[in-house]
Amino acid sequence: MEVKLAQFGMGMQDGTVRHWFKAEGESIKRDEPLLEVEAAKTVVTIPAPCDGRLAKILVQVDENVPTQTVLAVLEPAGDNTAIEPSGSIGAQPSTAAPPERSAAPPHTAQLQVQVEPRARKLAQTLKVDLATVSGTGPNGRILEEDVHRAAVAPNLARYEDAPHSSTRRTIARRLTTSIQEIPHFYVAAQCEVDALLQARAHLNERGTAISLNDLIVRAAALALAATPDANVGWTDQSLRRYRSVDLGIAIATPHGVVAPVVRDADTKPLTTLAAELRDLSARARDARLQV
Repeated sequence: MEVKLAQFGMGMQDGTVRHWFKAEGESIKRDEPLLEVEAAKTVVTIPAPCDGRLAKILVQVDENVPTQTVLAVLEPAGDNTAIEPSGSIGAQPSTAAPPERSAAPPHTAQLQVQVEPRARKLAQTLKVDLATVSGTGPNGRILEEDVHRAAVAPNLARYEDAPHSSTRRTIARRLTTSIQEIPHFYVAAQCEVDALLQARAHLNERGTAISLNDLIVRAAALALAATPDANVGWTDQSLRRYRSVDLGIAIATPHGVVAPVVRDADTKPLTTLAAELRDLSARARDARLQV
């Protein structure tokens, strides 16, 4: 008997397994708690639909799956079926001796690292050995992005990914909907930056060409370095936390607005940063930026 992820409410598209009350091979009674699933900011306990034994767990803790996914397979009480290695249910003779139980803990099989199908295919294409890839998905599951990072060594040190929870996905989806459908208004404020302008004038008197924009970029870089939770990006799979502060600078050109990136902006001296910004602006207007 298959246990599927049902749709608990309107708009529910997926859910994340948070806890299994039973391990593979354990018996369970009808209506006894089987597992907990988090979906749309709600944690729901799914009960067993019948008396029997938990034959196979197909979705591990912290794994996010769409609705109607088969979460587990139950062997009803009195049923002489057993789970074959492929995961299908095959009939076994009623006279067969009961399978010998392993001395290993019931959850040992859950500790094996899983590989996302798309990640496995990409690894074959890029010729990446999956044994050398560190998975960032639930329970160390290897995702497509992990294979990309393994294939491009410089990216390994630039960021780390934190997989989304079901709650975070729901919040993001609803905020996106609200900003698309609900009218917004924005508040502008004026700031007194007399001290900043005086500091700029003092620097320029010493022969250093510093613009107000240079100072703002420098301030933004230092703010991101001091607030790592703001130095992040969003992907479909995870929240990406960057280890370096890289700023995109919007520049209007005759060909349109472009945004070249200043790498490690928080570690560069103000004079170096200003010189790099001038160079990027000149190359952007002359269409000489390199990808």
